[in-house]
Amino acid sequence: MLVTPDGTPQLCGIVDFENATAGDPLMDIAKALYYFTPKDAARRAGLLAGYGALDRPDREATMALYRLAATLELWCWFAQIGKMDALSPITRELESAANTLA
Repeated sequence: MLVTPDGTPQLCGIVDFENATAGDPLMDIAKALYYFTPKDAARRAGLLAGYGALDRPDREATMALYRLAATLELWCWFAQIGKMDALSPITRELESAANTLA
């Protein structure tokens, strides 16, 4: 929401992340970024630009932890629906992320 020069409120955008929860906004950003691929660079840049400043001293570490949480959530979902062939690459991703955070 923004206010025009004449004082009129104007809706300027809507962000709707499925399963967004109350809490740290970086979690929603990290989860959205998790699903972007290199070919989505323009979209990723647009999301970050539209979101605004993410000035926090612990931003990178926090985003890495939230990325790990998104990866684990995806692993659990695939396991729950029985898509076992998808678990191996996600398991490697979890191991890599955990080693990075250690």
